[in-house]
Amino acid sequence: IAPIPKPIIGYIGDITSVRLNPDLIYEVAKQRPSYSFVMIGREDAVFQAHAMHTLPNVYFLGSIAKNTVPQYMSYLDVCLNPQLLNEVTNGNYPRKVDEYLAMGKPVVATKTATMEIFKDHSFLCTNAAEYVISIDKALNENTPEKRKARIEFARSHSWENNVNNIYKLIK
Repeated sequence: IAPIPKPIIGYIGDITSVRLNPDLIYEVAKQRPSYSFVMIGREDAVFQAHAMHTLPNVYFLGSIAKNTVPQYMSYLDVCLNPQLLNEVTNGNYPRKVDEYLAMGKPVVATKTATMEIFKDHSFLCTNAAEYVISIDKALNENTPEKRKARIEFARSHSWENNVNNIYKLIK
């Protein structure tokens, strides 16, 4: 990832067409040829055959060891969660967004019911045009104060806090 030109807009996780929108990523990458789009993870057959592989600014790095995720994430200037809207994703809790925020990274994601939790600390989008605008804003508005706020917010979503909240609800 180190030799890939900046800015790097990226996704880390399984690259599956059940959850992610390949056409959305393709359209955004076409509109921002000076940005590098990095996809890190195992691709399904739909992604492997997608026209995204023909774009010179899109990089598929394959699977990486889990213990190297923070190292790779440190290279990303903006982190993506470009979900496909369907029954699986609308109610899915995106733990990866917590991970992105925990590293202080700006996040641009598809707007879903569950993503509303993150609306004050990420850019939520409904289409490619909004993604392009939001990625530009995320790059231009990435201040130390915003990084700190994202990290603090992510701390409130730790596994320990989640378990404590479950116990409170049970009681």
